[in-house]
Amino acid sequence: MDAGNKAFQGQVYLSPDNSVLFATRIMSEYRAGTVVLKRRGTVVGVVTERILRLGLAAGGRDPETTPLSAIMIKTPGTTAAHLSR
Repeated sequence: MDAGNKAFQGQVYLSPDNSVLFATRIMSEYRAGTVVLKRRGTVVGVVTERILRLGLAAGGRDPETTPLSAIMIKTPGTTAAHLSR
């Protein structure tokens, strides 16, 4: 499965445009601590439970309107190649 709201082989893939609230629901449903973010089939970043907590608390951001791209860790090329398998 691909980005959107899917899980594949234990890994959750979402779009960086998805909201933080949506991601927390999906992470809870799949019991995932990390989400890989893909855009047009390419890994562009990751978000972890810790990043979710810190990213929202630090900026007083609204989870319904904050996109994952605002708090994600951008993925370096070597890691991106590994995660996109």
